[in-house]
Amino acid sequence: MNFAMTTDVTQLFDECLPVEIQSAISGALTRAYDFTEALILKNPLLGGALSGDVRPHIRRVAVDACLKELDGSVQGLRALIRPNAVGNCQHVELHAKRIVLTANYVEAKRQMPRSAVFRKAFSQALNMSLFADEPLEVLPERPYAHIIHGGLGRKPSFVVVTIPDVSGQYAVYSRSLAVAAHSTDAPVEHIHDAVVSQLKISIQNEGTGTN
Repeated sequence: MNFAMTTDVTQLFDECLPVEIQSAISGALTRAYDFTEALILKNPLLGGALSGDVRPHIRRVAVDACLKELDGSVQGLRALIRPNAVGNCQHVELHAKRIVLTANYVEAKRQMPRSAVFRKAFSQALNMSLFADEPLEVLPERPYAHIIHGGLGRKPSFVVVTIPDVSGQYAVYSRSLAVAAHSTDAPVEHIHDAVVSQLKISIQNEGTGTN
């Protein structure tokens, strides 16, 4: 990425992801991680050897539920529920002014999310001018970005906003967010309802690339 483009992307992030929005996103993720661990600890059937199997499903739904609660809570931030490509599950899109974001769990900080139809469609539709191995001259008008998070425990180990290239396989720009030390104080009833209603669907679709 050339210097001018780097400056443009930096300005875009500063405009669309001010500290208030970064803090809201990070706090929602910590709240989701906290809820996930609390639910597993509270239910013996989910703990022990099975916890590694159920945690990804609970965490994914909890993350989306917590991000959905951000809708309208911070100026310039919207959260919308969208179906996946085949309509058998949903995901949350965050609209931070010009940037469209979805949240994705990964094992390592520099890892890109696994392939999924809706993520590929976003990359191809919104980031058409971004190629990992070519100089960038024009920033997309409405770029798509991943909120990459990961780790075990009651809060994420890292939170990174990454703009992928058109293939969705390579990052052309990334910025780390501060990890919230504590979850928000909002009630967890909405999270619990979402987990109960979506967990079975999530498990059924695991490994299909639809989540």
